[in-house]
Amino acid sequence: MIDEICSAHSDLKLKWWFDNEILIELQQGDNEGVHKFWFDKEVISLDYLSKQFALQKKGWLYERYIPELHGQGMIYHEYQKLCFSLQYRNELFIQATKVIADLKFCIFQIEHFIPTNELAEINDELVLIKENLLKFLEELERIANAVKTGNDYYKPTILTEVEIWKTKLKLEKLNANNIQKNILPKLISSLDNIHKYDLPQYIQHFAFNFNQKIRLVIGEPGTGKTYGLTNCTEIHLATNSPSIIIQAKGAPSNDWTEILSKSLEINWRKDEILSALETLAIKNDVQKANALNAGEEHE
Repeated sequence: MIDEICSAHSDLKLKWWFDNEILIELQQGDNEGVHKFWFDKEVISLDYLSKQFALQKKGWLYERYIPELHGQGMIYHEYQKLCFSLQYRNELFIQATKVIADLKFCIFQIEHFIPTNELAEINDELVLIKENLLKFLEELERIANAVKTGNDYYKPTILTEVEIWKTKLKLEKLNANNIQKNILPKLISSLDNIHKYDLPQYIQHFAFNFNQKIRLVIGEPGTGKTYGLTNCTEIHLATNSPSIIIQAKGAPSNDWTEILSKSLEINWRKDEILSALETLAIKNDVQKANALNAGEEHE
């Protein structure tokens, strides 16, 4: 078919648009009306969501949400995690750089100790430990970069840690010579420090933080659950990101299609609503990315 078209129209140039290209084009402001054909429905806009939220604040949230009388607490901090926000990523980046520095220090101590040691068994074990720590170092540096750039799609590689503790005990039994008196205590201390990290578990910790999707908030009446969730909804909408809050009392309980369609006052299926909200979120992300200068971090 392509050959037939090209032979019939020699001056014709074909440009292929696949899923990514189509999605990018749909995010452009001039193409906003195309969403109606894309979903075969009317558009759920941020303005619509904001108006719905404003009505809720004048209705069932009127006496429950008074920002001037409340502060941001645990729910807000968990919200930051779910959004993989810059504030939360800074916390994770500090954690990653700390273990990276400790790994580099331990590797450095191993490299300086081996030439001073004549026991081949311990040297062989230290070489294996060093090679293993280098693998963890490389993976943690990739994790730190993903955290810094906000790449929550990154999937950390789970590694196996070699035995450190037995080698540390052997080193503690050594009689240090003059050259080793300064190096050996530092090596033992650094190996002990790395052992305490439980490196595979530490990487699992980061893998979890890259892939957070849900929080269950429970508590007694009057403990601030409604306020906390409402505050997060308001903050999210203020950043031009789609967000809704649904009152549990009186809400239908048959399925999510009924819950979402009643809350938004639209007669759509669940998948149509979620697709519309997802595209609205992607559009916001694209616009934010386009507004960034080179090297600038997004919120």
